[in-house]
Formats: sequence, C-alpha cells, structure tokens
Amino acid sequence: MINIDKACKTFNKELVLNNLSLNIDKGENVSLIGENGAGKTTLVRTLLGFYSIDSGTIRVNNLDPRVHRKEVLHDIAFVPQLPPPILFKVKELMKFTSTLLNISVDSIVQIANLFNLDINHHGNKTFFSLSGGMKQKMLLSIALARDNSILILDEPVSNLDTKSRTVFYDLMLQKRDKTFIIITHGESEIKNITNRRVYMQLGEVIKDEKN
Repeated sequence: MINIDKACKTFNKELVLNNLSLNIDKGENVSLIGENGAGKTTLVRTLLGFYSIDSGTIRVNNLDPRVHRKEVLHDIAFVPQLPPPILFKVKELMKFTSTLLNISVDSIVQIANLFNLDINHHGNKTFFSLSGGMKQKMLLSIALARDNSILILDEPVSNLDTKSRTVFYDLMLQKRDKTFIIITHGESEIKNITNRRVYMQLGEVIKDEKN
C-alpha cells in the first residue's frame, strides 16, 4: 500500500530524508519511532502530498501523493501532533467533516463519548478554544469514525489522560485489519497494538522489526 524507494529530501541544505526506502503492506500496523529530527514528520508529510521529494519515489496505493493528492488523501485518515487552528464550532466541525468525508455525525459522537468528550456540553464552543486533550479527542473521534484503508496518527496519546489512552488502545485493536502508522518517540505505550516497529534516525531507517 505504501512504497518508498530511495527518497531524499533537503531543507535549507540539510538532508532530512536520506535515501530512505520502506514498504508497508496492507494490514501492517507500524510504530514509526525516532527522536525529534529523525525525519518522521517529514516522511509523513511527503506521504500526504504536502512536500515533494528531491529524488526517489513515493507511492500510496500506486499513486504519487504529490500529483494525485486528492485521491491519496481520500484513502488516509490523519491526525497531526499539533491540532490545526480550526475556528469552527465543534458541532459545525462534525457536520463539515461528515459531509466532506461521508461519515455520520452519530459515528463521531459515539467515539467522542467513549473518550468522555461531552458533545452536548462542548458542541457550541469553537474547536480552537478547547483544551489540548479535548482537541486530541475530537480529532481522533473523526479519524477513527472513518472507514479508510490507511490511518496515520502523529503522537496520538500525548495529550490524553490515562482513561482516554486505554480507550484509544482498545479502539486501535479493533482496527488491526487496517493499515496504520503511529508516530512516536518511544514504543513502550503502543507496542501491544502494532505488529511492526520502524526506527528512524537522521532521515534513515536504522532498524525494522516485525512481530
């Protein structure tokens, strides 16, 4: 589903992706592990078509994500590490994403309830005004309500309380038949929900382990 062959990317003369090759097949649940500056976020942004690469090839379901960005994004549910500054009210955001992504508002609300995010109480607040934890729960609820072939989550539990982390792990175990990538600094918290660990350092894959 994801094929990366000798990808290189430079920012301000600094090599951020260094001849990186990686293939992820359907049904693989991948932990993408590395410290800040390892190239994890840059790699994901190239998969999403935000960046072009200087050399090499990247394909998502046989499509170039830069050239066929709309089609690629249709197949990927993505939650960034830093929530975007969305000015919609929570209920407006759910309605907008429901129409755009062809998912039901009820599905989003059901998952939000599992995270103990009270939509009735917070629905008329702007997304931007929510706490970091509530923003994370809202974005995860939208992403997990989608029936996408690929799910990419960047540090998904960083702002979650202990109970919400347990809910997240349980929900991800239900998606083991999907292809997903969880970006993290360390593997301890997510090791039980992934079946492959890819370690990055300085723009390279330095270790690739499967269960």
